[in-house]
Amino acid sequence: MTNSYFECVINYYVELELLKLKGGKKPEFTQFDITQYPEKLYKFRSGKQHDYEALINDYVWLDAPISFLDPEDARINLGQDDDPETAQKNRTELIEAIIGYLWNSAKSVFEKCHISRNEFVSLVEKNTDENQSEDKIIKQLTVYVSTLPARNRKPTAEKISKIIASFHDLDERVEAERTKIISSFQNETKVCCFSESYDNRFMWENYAGGYAGFIIEYTRPKAEKMTVSDISTILSFLPVSYYENPPHVDLSQLFIDLASNGGKYLPTSGSKKSLANLYKQIVTKRINYREEREWRLIRGKLESNKYSFPFVSAVYAGYKIKPHNLARLKNICKNKGIHLYIQKLDPSEKRITYAEC
Repeated sequence: MTNSYFECVINYYVELELLKLKGGKKPEFTQFDITQYPEKLYKFRSGKQHDYEALINDYVWLDAPISFLDPEDARINLGQDDDPETAQKNRTELIEAIIGYLWNSAKSVFEKCHISRNEFVSLVEKNTDENQSEDKIIKQLTVYVSTLPARNRKPTAEKISKIIASFHDLDERVEAERTKIISSFQNETKVCCFSESYDNRFMWENYAGGYAGFIIEYTRPKAEKMTVSDISTILSFLPVSYYENPPHVDLSQLFIDLASNGGKYLPTSGSKKSLANLYKQIVTKRINYREEREWRLIRGKLESNKYSFPFVSAVYAGYKIKPHNLARLKNICKNKGIHLYIQKLDPSEKRITYAEC
């Protein structure tokens, strides 16, 4: 995603997410630009009962990305298996951050024993085997506590031993937090998919019941007529970016920040960038889907799955729609005062046209 405006939108989403974590005043978005959004968007419907209900009641259904049919769609791609060097670099930086946090947490104890930061790193590297007994670690610390008064030697060695042993605990806490953050994006973020195009054969075949369904046209309100709620909804739209090889998301700084703060989340500019990269994964697809010209409405986990979207301006019925369903659409469109168009197939020219019904 290269459009600088939508980069700003994503950063705004990140600020809203951080607000949930750390509290504070809700950020304002002052760069709203209506010209960045399509005037019309289309939702393909297969023609099931809930599709008619959504049309009648002016709502769209929001789904979690994890429920998408395409197993690669909106999945968080860390790229660890594809790029071992990057994975190793990220792991090294994480370990350094954990060790740094542990050393700083008891700096006075280490200095009393004349243990430098580098020496502590060496101790951790030697003694982070999960099967290493505490007694064995304490014995190895004897040389460092030998200058202390006798009554302080064992208690100090035990304390340092516990700090070394806590490495694995903190490592596990950071990993658990990583899993939680990724899971929340895939399971709790809510998304609805639209297209800029109503005349897309792939979409009609796969998302509109093989031409037996219909599509709903939504027209955004004119800028001067928008309510605060309208702006909030339209601001929640992001265009999908298409790639031959979808980029990996770099979350290393986020987890280094966690490690540097004992597993607690204190956001920095680096971790904000990591969270922004997560949002980009929700609007990233492979290039073979580019003809869909997709936009995604993205809302948070507290949003209802039934999302009010009262911007219907027309309906287009497929040429294979059954007569009773077409009659139903005619009645709905008449009651709502919107246009209804039906496809006409010219078999000789293999061409589809649209006529008002």
